Amino acid sequence: MALDDSTEPVDDRAPRSLVLELVLPDAITRVALPDHGSVVIGRSSGAAVRIDHASVSREHVRLHLGALVVVEDLGSRNGTFVRGRRLEPGATASLGLGDSLEVGAVLARLAIAPGALAPAAAAAAAPAHDRRASASGRALLDQPEGWYAPTSAAMRQVLAAIDQVAPSDVSTLLLGETGVGKEVCAERLHRNSARAGGTLLRLNCSALPEALIESELFGHEKGAFTGASAPKQGLIEAADGGTVFLDEIGELPLAVQAKLLRVLDRREVMRIGGLKERTVDVRFVSATHRSLDQEIAAGRFRQDLFYRLAGMTIRIPPLRERVDEIAPLARRFVDDAATRLGRRAPRLAPDAIAALERHAWPGNIRELRNAVEHALVMCADGDITAACLPGDVTGSLTTGDHDPITLRIPRVSGLRDEVEALEKERILATLEACGGNQSEAARRLGISRGALLAKLRGWGVLGKR
Repeated sequence: MALDDSTEPVDDRAPRSLVLELVLPDAITRVALPDHGSVVIGRSSGAAVRIDHASVSREHVRLHLGALVVVEDLGSRNGTFVRGRRLEPGATASLGLGDSLEVGAVLARLAIAPGALAPAAAAAAAPAHDRRASASGRALLDQPEGWYAPTSAAMRQVLAAIDQVAPSDVSTLLLGETGVGKEVCAERLHRNSARAGGTLLRLNCSALPEALIESELFGHEKGAFTGASAPKQGLIEAADGGTVFLDEIGELPLAVQAKLLRVLDRREVMRIGGLKERTVDVRFVSATHRSLDQEIAAGRFRQDLFYRLAGMTIRIPPLRERVDEIAPLARRFVDDAATRLGRRAPRLAPDAIAALERHAWPGNIRELRNAVEHALVMCADGDITAACLPGDVTGSLTTGDHDPITLRIPRVSGLRDEVEALEKERILATLEACGGNQSEAARRLGISRGALLAKLRGWGVLGKR
C-alpha cells in the first residue's frame, strides 16, 4: 500500500478528542492525545506514550498533532510501518481517523475517544476515516462525487453494488487485480454500513508470518506455547462491533481457514490454548487477486469457506478496462505530487498520455501513481513527456549495467491467461533489473513485497535472482 503524504485535516467539524489505541498482548489500551503539539512514543520512561515492549525503541516515533496528525520515525531499530510500508528514519506520513501504524511489533490505531462525539456528529465525521489524501491511490474510488468521478459504466456498477450491500451484514468478497482499489472499496462499504463508528481492521493475509498467523487472528492464552508468557487478544476479537477486512484471503493456510470457518459460522473465537469460546460481533469483507475457483480445485482453499465469504461477490475492473479514466487520474497525481514538492505542476504532453493509455497496468492505480511521480522527478521543470516515464511503462527497462531490456507488452485482450503471462514477464524482468532485490522490485512495480512473494511462490520461482 502506498504511503499517504496528505495535508488534509483529520476533521474540522467537531472536537476530536483523539486517542491512540494500542493493541497489546493482553488488552487494548487507549491513550488520550492532545489537540496540538507533539508526543514521543517509545520504551523510554520519558516518552509521552510509553510502550514497554522489546520491539519498541526508546524514542521510536513522534506524532505531530494539529489540523493534521503526522507520524515521524525517529530512527527506530525495528521500524515504523504506516499501512504496510516502512518509514525511513526522519520520514513522515499523515494519519486519518481509523488509520493504523505499527510501532515495532505493536499495532496502534488513531481513533476518536469513546463518547467524545454525539451519534449524529460521529456519523457526520465518518467519511474522514476513509478519506486518506487526494494524493493516495487508495482514496481515488472513495469520493466519486468529488475530483475523481469514475466515467466507466463498469466502475459505476461497482460503486452502486457496494452502496447496495453496505447496510446489510452479509459477508462480501471483492475480486480484482493488485492495486485496483479493493481496500478502498472495503473502506467505502464499512463507512456506509451501520458499523461505521466501529473498527475497520485491515489484515493482509499474505503479510502475516505463517507461524504466527493463528495467534494473531484468534489470540492465545498464557502458556499455550513457548513464549506465550501472557494471554493475548486476537485481532478479530479486538475488532468486535466493527468490520474485518481480510485482504489476499487466498493466501491463508488451510489450517487457519478451518478455524476462520468456525468464526463465520458461529461468530465465536477460540484462543489458542483456550477452553472457552468468546463471542464476537464482526462483519467480514475479504479480497483476493486469485481465482478461488482454481484454488478450490487445486485443494488450496476450502469450498465451504468460500461460500460463507462470498455472500456477495463484487469484481473490480482493472485500470486497462477503464482507459478513459487514466488521463484524469494521472493529471491529479501530477498536481498532488507537485504540491508536495512545492513545484509548479507540469503539463502532461500528448505522447505521455498516449503511452499511459497504451500500458497494460498490471499494478493498476498504485502503479500509475508511482509512474507519474517518477516522471515528475525526471522531467525537471519541463512538461512530462513519454521519455520521462519509467521504462517499464514505455516498453523497456534498464539493468544495473544500463543495458536496455525490451519488454514485449502487447495490447491485452482481457483473457486471464494472457494477463497472467504478461504479469509474470513484467515481474521477472523487473526482479532481474533489480539484481534480485525483492523490496526494490516491489517498489518499482507498485505492489507490496508480500504480494510479490506470493506471486513468485505461485510460479515456483521464489528466491530466484
